[in-house]
Amino acid sequence: MAANPAVLHQQWGIYAYGRRNWPDATDNLSRAVELDPTLMEAWYFLGLTHHSLNRLDEAVIDFDTALCCGDNLACIRRRGYVRMEAGDYAGAVVDFCTVLAADPADIETLHMSALARIELEDYVGAVEDLTHAIDRAEPGDNFALLYACRARAYRHIGDQVSAMRDKLLAEQC
Repeated sequence: MAANPAVLHQQWGIYAYGRRNWPDATDNLSRAVELDPTLMEAWYFLGLTHHSLNRLDEAVIDFDTALCCGDNLACIRRRGYVRMEAGDYAGAVVDFCTVLAADPADIETLHMSALARIELEDYVGAVEDLTHAIDRAEPGDNFALLYACRARAYRHIGDQVSAMRDKLLAEQC
């Protein structure tokens, strides 16, 4: 049985991506989705490649297309990161909320959602996200960063007592 050329290009593209060979990754992954537009993983890695090349608009389109091929939380989360980098904080929050609906204990996504909310001046939402992250964090997680971010959000809503408490907790971590 002959190998599927689209899948071969996808594999070569993923290999090139892993080696940070952006031209080969782009060429092979583009060829893979040209041959089989339903290859979610090829679209996902093409989005990662475009993100690595700072081609953010293309990366978002690639992640959107990947999501049309199948629901993938990693793809939604990554699209949220790219949207944040592109300044689309509202779109990023939507993506992060989608991920959190499926995995409410995802500390990294809670933190990124809070950062996007801070950019949108939704400080109450940021405090909520960071509180959930702190409540779910485990030893080894970056408590100092979470407390410092929450202190910033508390400061913006005028709760200086909570801001000072979190600042001290961050310094103790």
